[in-house]
Amino acid sequence: MINIKQLLEFKDLFPDEQVEPIIKYLSKVSRESLLRSIGFFNTRPIPNYDNFFSNPEIHDEVTQRVDKYLFDRQITSKPQVVSGQTALKFAEAVLSNSQELLENNTNDSPDDDEMNLFKAFLCINTELINNQVLDNVNEDDFEKIIDFSIVFTFPFADLGISENDNIEFLHLLYATFYKVEALLGFLNSKPNYLNLKDEFLRSFNVSTEHEFVAQMTFLFGKLLQLKGTNSYLWEVDDKDAKAFLDSMVSDDIAPDEDFTNIKNNPIYKIEDNLYSIVHYFFVIDKFYKSAKFKIKELYEK
Repeated sequence: MINIKQLLEFKDLFPDEQVEPIIKYLSKVSRESLLRSIGFFNTRPIPNYDNFFSNPEIHDEVTQRVDKYLFDRQITSKPQVVSGQTALKFAEAVLSNSQELLENNTNDSPDDDEMNLFKAFLCINTELINNQVLDNVNEDDFEKIIDFSIVFTFPFADLGISENDNIEFLHLLYATFYKVEALLGFLNSKPNYLNLKDEFLRSFNVSTEHEFVAQMTFLFGKLLQLKGTNSYLWEVDDKDAKAFLDSMVSDDIAPDEDFTNIKNNPIYKIEDNLYSIVHYFFVIDKFYKSAKFKIKELYEK
């Protein structure tokens, strides 16, 4: 038996409202809430409808809507509003429309922020579900359903697959140290690779291998601390550390089915000295899987 958690859609909870584009709801959210929510919705446990709202009246209203929807359709399992996939789609929507959403943003209502974020996620869920409709597949055809599920989840294969993904994160962190060591060893193995190594190091705004390893090690330690405390923000004052982090920040994040641009730029800035992560796993992966593609790109120049 395949256990699939249902994602709530806009029409499920607000059937009498006319749905608007995702960007419309996000444009009603304050700049601070938009930026901080990217990292927040990648913490564990992932927020759901029953702990989304700080205003008790709004919380009760939304919970009643969900209860009515579940009762009318005789659904007994608890549905979700936010998933790992929808959290990344949300991050992509904000970062790819930063000029429209963040500049000259004067929104300043916590209640409005939460409701519009909630509705935006419902719309993202609808979009995600519509992209995964299985046409001409009999529900009894187990093998086809498995094949389709693998295809649909392939873009998210770099994410932690369990609710408590701390062990997966530790394994990835540990393995990446050895992979980076092997990668640098390869680049040092032949004199004609040294220019390639130098260009690779410069892509991280560092000039030496020692500095690269030192900055990477410090960042991994910070990520371990953040993950362990379920946090996602940290301040940086050192100019060299900021330059290193800025190499993984982009103001031009275009939407992509496989989240390639977010994977290449897994960190973003909230303020000049305040950084946040798009996804913990993507930051670690930047130093090996994404690094291999970067070296290939540099080699083919």
